[in-house]
Amino acid sequence: MKEFLDPVSIEMNKQGKKSEAQIKFIKEATSPRIWLGGGLSLLVIGGCFYAFLFSIDTGDGGGIFGLILGVVGLAAFLRGAFIWNMNRKLLNEPVQSAEGTVVYKMQNDLAQYFDMDRFIAETNNGRQLYPAGMAGIPPQLAPGKYRFYYLEHRNWLLSAEPLSSAEEMRNALNEILAKAFGYDLAHLEHCRKAAREGQMLTTEGLPTIEAASGLVGTSTNSATALFFCTLGEVKFLIPRRGSYAFIHHMTYRAYYRETPSDTLFGGLMNLMKNKTVEAVEVT
Repeated sequence: MKEFLDPVSIEMNKQGKKSEAQIKFIKEATSPRIWLGGGLSLLVIGGCFYAFLFSIDTGDGGGIFGLILGVVGLAAFLRGAFIWNMNRKLLNEPVQSAEGTVVYKMQNDLAQYFDMDRFIAETNNGRQLYPAGMAGIPPQLAPGKYRFYYLEHRNWLLSAEPLSSAEEMRNALNEILAKAFGYDLAHLEHCRKAAREGQMLTTEGLPTIEAASGLVGTSTNSATALFFCTLGEVKFLIPRRGSYAFIHHMTYRAYYRETPSDTLFGGLMNLMKNKTVEAVEVT
């Protein structure tokens, strides 16, 4: 979601206008064609099917099937009409702006089972903003202060102009990673020093997060979801909380050893045969 920081779009949004890229995205994301076309098709097919069966007098069973098709088609058509209206509002609505912050909300131990840690974009008056107007998608933006540009309808986030310095946002991200991975910033500094002295290895790159099912320990009842991150050519196990703390368009550096260590993630790290990651930071 690096497009939120696109300077061309931000300049257009400052003038109360949408950029060409934003208009194109809104049209594609809220296109009603499939719903309208599919709904109309089902209405026609259902009506023809019902009329055909009625004309040959085959009984009520086939007629009910045709009626069901018609009802489903009508529902799809109405959904398409709703999306068309939303598309119209988004394209015609002027761009709004407000200062606010991006924060990282970490759930408590119990809440982790019902919700996930996430980045939240919120204006100073309490309005939460969402990529593509979808509340379930967290914005991939570093924590800090921003001037947001948005559409009031569905709280659709268009762009975000950073007001915090790059160093402030990098430090905030490194604090989040430390909490998510279970170490403190003093340990990160220790890893930096060890890498400079040749005692640890490093790898850098854009993060690729994967999830897989696996077993922990020897019990067959201990199946759990395992999360992995790839930076450069190194793939390593990460805690579940760590999988949410990455911003996918930013570059990260991982500090690791070639031999297993028991200092991080306990028994889970025993699954790693070659690489044991000690810390991760934004470059």
